[in-house]
Amino acid sequence: MKLVFPDGCALEGYAIAAAWDPRILALEDDAVQVTLRLKADALAAAPPQGIAVSGPFASSKERIVIPTTTGTRTLHLPRDTRLACLASADWTPAGTLGQHPAALVGDNEAVFAFDPTDLIGRYLNMMDTTVTSDVLDWMVRCILIAAGRRPARPPASWRDFHALGIAAWTVGRLASELGQPFDLSPIRRPAVAAARGKGELAAAFDALATARKQVLDLPIYFVDILHGGILIGREGFAEYDWPQAAADLLDFYEGWSRDLGYRYSHDVAAGTLLNLAPMFPETVARLRAAWDEGRTEFANGTWSQPYLPLWSREECRQQFVHGLAAFEQLFGRRPTTYAAQEFALHPALPDMLRAFGYTQAIHRVQNMGTAPDDDRPLIDWEGVGGAVIPTLPSHSAKSEKFGSGIYANWPRLVAETHRRGLPFVALVNLIDQTFIGAYKEECVRACRFGDALGRFATCSDFFAATADVPRVRHRYAWDDYVFDLEMPTNNYHRYESGGFSSTIEYWRGVVANMMARTPQGCHPQAKLEGVFTGPARTLNLSVEGGTPQAGEPTADEWLRVLDGEAHDTYVLPNFKTGAFLDLYLTDYPGPRYRVTVDERRGVTRFIRDAVGFPREFHATPPMPVEGDAPVEVDPATGGVWLEGRLFGVLCSTRGASHVVSIEPGAVTRIVVAIEAVGEFVVRLWAREGAACGLVERPAEIPWFRHDIPYWQDCVYLRHAPAEGDAPIVRYYWGIGETTRHAEFYSRDRVTIGRVELLHGGNGFYRIAGGEVHNRLWSHNETARSFWWGARVDASPPRP
Repeated sequence: MKLVFPDGCALEGYAIAAAWDPRILALEDDAVQVTLRLKADALAAAPPQGIAVSGPFASSKERIVIPTTTGTRTLHLPRDTRLACLASADWTPAGTLGQHPAALVGDNEAVFAFDPTDLIGRYLNMMDTTVTSDVLDWMVRCILIAAGRRPARPPASWRDFHALGIAAWTVGRLASELGQPFDLSPIRRPAVAAARGKGELAAAFDALATARKQVLDLPIYFVDILHGGILIGREGFAEYDWPQAAADLLDFYEGWSRDLGYRYSHDVAAGTLLNLAPMFPETVARLRAAWDEGRTEFANGTWSQPYLPLWSREECRQQFVHGLAAFEQLFGRRPTTYAAQEFALHPALPDMLRAFGYTQAIHRVQNMGTAPDDDRPLIDWEGVGGAVIPTLPSHSAKSEKFGSGIYANWPRLVAETHRRGLPFVALVNLIDQTFIGAYKEECVRACRFGDALGRFATCSDFFAATADVPRVRHRYAWDDYVFDLEMPTNNYHRYESGGFSSTIEYWRGVVANMMARTPQGCHPQAKLEGVFTGPARTLNLSVEGGTPQAGEPTADEWLRVLDGEAHDTYVLPNFKTGAFLDLYLTDYPGPRYRVTVDERRGVTRFIRDAVGFPREFHATPPMPVEGDAPVEVDPATGGVWLEGRLFGVLCSTRGASHVVSIEPGAVTRIVVAIEAVGEFVVRLWAREGAACGLVERPAEIPWFRHDIPYWQDCVYLRHAPAEGDAPIVRYYWGIGETTRHAEFYSRDRVTIGRVELLHGGNGFYRIAGGEVHNRLWSHNETARSFWWGARVDASPPRP
């Protein structure tokens, strides 16, 4: 029997799977050709004879009922699926779509009202693999009826046949990528024999493994490190806004590891697991057993998976102190591999990882940034303090950027890695655990039979398997990384996002107040980041949290801060129930137990409210004290003159600004009006040789756009700080490095030659027209005020 798909389909591999179904393979010698029409647009353009077609349309979640060989399955079409309405007096209907046939079957032809392979892909993103089985069974049932055959139930191993077909198709595509010959017949013959009950399917997988190694003989590792959302108390985001789904997914993958030999790792926050455990203790117990048996393990280890470059050294240290303690409490062990889906890498990280007992790291990023290309197989990643940790770098094929698409893109990624001369292929998948991904199950099933496609490995498995690969010592610089917080360029979240500067400013103030009680009693900025002192290169890291001394922050105080720094709380501060899965990825299948319509954009701040993040607040600047001096204010702009340079001029992309009033004094008060925005109050004073400013926005401010980059619609400060090509140095943990990026983030401060710029949470800068701009308000910033400072030093500290 031969199958023909003249119009193609969304996921070709699942059409291939139908062709390799054992009930179809058993008919290998039949001289029958069955045509399958799977695309609604093509049907509307050229309807088959005897069928009336209307459309195509975008679905509105119509109910579909598909008959299988074991019963029926009722589903709904995910939103915006392309469909056509079919009608015929002569063709046999197979299932329903609304009140129309879901498919029509005629002699040697089957016509589908929507692409069934697209339906499979959408439901895989809804955490459902059973739909894959039922849809493929429905397709095969239609094929058999079209061929005049009686549909039979599939044998127990039928999904392994699909895995073989997809794996063979995948290896064939690799051969094409590399210009190598590939012959299917040595694989298909034992597969047909197995379908007829005259042989074992394992022989076909063995033949495929041999064929793949003739095309390319390299070790290939699938390193799945599945990312989870955030749960704070009973409040969560993404799949964790429906904790039952989170527990079901954790159980699902553990079941794969037990039943299919799937080996994988988790990237889930320790605090989230601790919050999940009381309601789902059996899930945690199963994961503990799987970790003990080496089938899975946890990576990362932080309390709340923060973007580490946004937070101070002490806050990052506390992330590991409390995160690792939670893992010990839940599992009796702690992670030894650091990996993170979202951007959390920086040049000082190896020192902290080694101090906390980590033995290896994955230097790759899927979201919110990019790790530098590095085509050395493995490295000893060196931190600024001199510590080194064995590390898998980000090979330039960039498999981590494909997420769960690594299985569909296996041929391309393997070929690109091979072309770079690497001794192995490491396909790292950091995707959210919700999105299972096309062909993943089939890859897992294929790897159970052998290494035709490679092998699945935990992080520890991978490093053990590559222990003999030479490593090169290497230190990365800040400029090697791209840290991308421009959420308007993210197609999924946009209007829910923003507020990064406000978040940093708020928790910076909370931590400053906490640390001000410590016995040292020094200014919190100096203690944490060296803002008013020189850069501190010595990394003083204590592994254990210990018992707080008198005046030191308590564990509960730290956990509130760490919850507030959890990645989802500020990446997506506003959302509605189910929004994550509804944002064009798929459809949210969970309970709509609450709907919010009274917020400004129809969404609310459940996570931010859970951690007590205020809806408005003022910055925590170095406040003026007795003895501070006035500054020289420019009456035309409201900026400050320092050695002939103008600092702190308030500007906006929305319109021109002008000074409304100036009230001189030790603290000069200025009102600056910005067209189409409003009147801002600016307070200026001098402290320890630095000009300091506090900018307060109006009570009501226009909503900045969410659909363009933040710098294109914002209020910012304009500085003219240096002449010529003075180096720009940004600081993190008191460590300074030069930058050539036109837009950059600096946690601590910025120096340009002899000029030093200080700031609160507003650490986002750009270089434009020879000036330095410091962004204050853009989309969804909730802070009422931000502060900044500037001084010119005759002998600035060098990084």
